[in-house]
Amino acid sequence: MSSATDRYKVLLEIGHVLTSARGRETLHHALHQQIRRVLPAHSLAVLDYDPVIEQAEFVFRTEGEVIQPAGQVVKAIDIPALRERGPSTLPGIPLLGSPPPGTPTLSVPITSAGEILGAICILGVVGQPFTPEDIETLAIIGDMAGITLGNIRHLEENERRRREAERLEEIGRALTASLDLPRVLERVVAAARDLTESDSASVWLLRGRNEVEVAMTAGKSAPPRGLRFPVPAEVRQQALSGQPFVFEDVAQADLLPDYLREASGSMSIMAVALFAEDQMLGALSVGQTAHRRYRSEEIRLLERLGFQAAIAVANARLHERIFSLSLTDPLTGLPNRRHLEIFLEKEFAAAKRGRQLTLLLFDLDNFKEFNDRAGHQAGDEALCAFASVLANQTRAMNLAARYGGDEFVSILADTDRRGGLTHAARIAREVKADPLLGANGIRASVGVASYSARITTPADLIRAADRDLYARKSGRSAGSHAVGPTEIDGTSTVQVD
Repeated sequence: MSSATDRYKVLLEIGHVLTSARGRETLHHALHQQIRRVLPAHSLAVLDYDPVIEQAEFVFRTEGEVIQPAGQVVKAIDIPALRERGPSTLPGIPLLGSPPPGTPTLSVPITSAGEILGAICILGVVGQPFTPEDIETLAIIGDMAGITLGNIRHLEENERRRREAERLEEIGRALTASLDLPRVLERVVAAARDLTESDSASVWLLRGRNEVEVAMTAGKSAPPRGLRFPVPAEVRQQALSGQPFVFEDVAQADLLPDYLREASGSMSIMAVALFAEDQMLGALSVGQTAHRRYRSEEIRLLERLGFQAAIAVANARLHERIFSLSLTDPLTGLPNRRHLEIFLEKEFAAAKRGRQLTLLLFDLDNFKEFNDRAGHQAGDEALCAFASVLANQTRAMNLAARYGGDEFVSILADTDRRGGLTHAARIAREVKADPLLGANGIRASVGVASYSARITTPADLIRAADRDLYARKSGRSAGSHAVGPTEIDGTSTVQVD
């Protein structure tokens, strides 16, 4: 430049051009044109800087007049201007190649309000070293670009947050619209994939203190549902501290044990712990099959989603507990009459389609006398003892329930009359051997009824078993102690003492 006045005018023009840019692409083209206007530059590159992860991404690079998108990521320490936090003429800038000996190099930070947003790097022309005036000029351009870039980032951030707030509000409504835990978990993983544009998402729920289960997944690269893993102490400690987990390369993640790395089908993973009222419920993770660098705003977004997800999961679990309590007898812990009716309705419908079904109605003999003699607390203990016998002898696919008072019911699916009698005899032996029940003369009478075409409703099946029970007890009171079945309206009676 011919004089300081000319230089000042040019910088004013450049400032006007740069500050008029309304988007990143416009700003980048303006930087390319204006820098080449005032400085000898063979190659030029502009980088964005993320201080959270201390990495910089090449936005574009040029050779001569050609602008080429870059996208490569480097450590901030490899860029002299970012390392020195000021203008630098040190060589060795990645992606600008290996210039001939004597090629001058200059890099300056792009700053706004004292914050480093990126950097400008240029290779000059051999034999034309950068002067102090050149360095000052590029530094001023970096500051002007920083003002514009700061404004652009601010607008982008506001728009991004507006969209995220709208989307998170929609997701929050969707999550709280259901109290069914599996449905809530399905919505959580779907929202996580959508918001973070990930290949997969998983919800991990704690089972006990030191074990975690893959409770829900979405995406082919997610680990299989139902898998359980011990939680390493280091992982648990980081989760309890509230720190997110970010692994750009899972294979190199020393924090994760081999079994967790092998279960993941992703190369890059990000995860946050789920907390509700200071209680850790588990974690929410997203994964990418290809390498991915997670930005700080993506981590914050997953954290915000995790906060909403934890509330929804906690509410659904509370609803499950309340619903379970409404279907459970508080004394014995067995399903109550309401639960029995729901289960029997379902099994009765299956029986009408051809599946076998048998119902046993138990009544405790000598219970009233024992309760009056030993007291109500001892009577409660006897009821719990019989409930324990019944529960231990009932398969998972069947149901044992308290019907009321000292009456209990067993519903046996895929079981005929003979199987019901065998089950009743097994219960009788266990009752007689029980140290509380057997020692106090408490026995179980039973009525057995199997589904047939003459039984048209679930209530009819219970009534048939009740008639069978009454007939057996009546026979005993008349002095009959016959052992074996007696046919009564398609039902069977058996003496189990």
